[in-house]
Amino acid sequence: MRDFDPADFADRHPNTAAAIGEYFRDGRTVDDLFRVCLAVVVDGAVEAARRSDPRDPAP
Repeated sequence: MRDFDPADFADRHPNTAAAIGEYFRDGRTVDDLFRVCLAVVVDGAVEAARRSDPRDPAP
């Protein structure tokens, strides 16, 4: 990330830059972001395991 230019990124990806700003505006930290991403990954793995379990009657 040594060559990362935040202004260039914001110019090239204004919606993403705005979403990042909104996410962190209320005092959230990178640790909060990690926890949210981890929850998404774990929840997805649990759902995938559930769907592949032949004993689960859910569609």
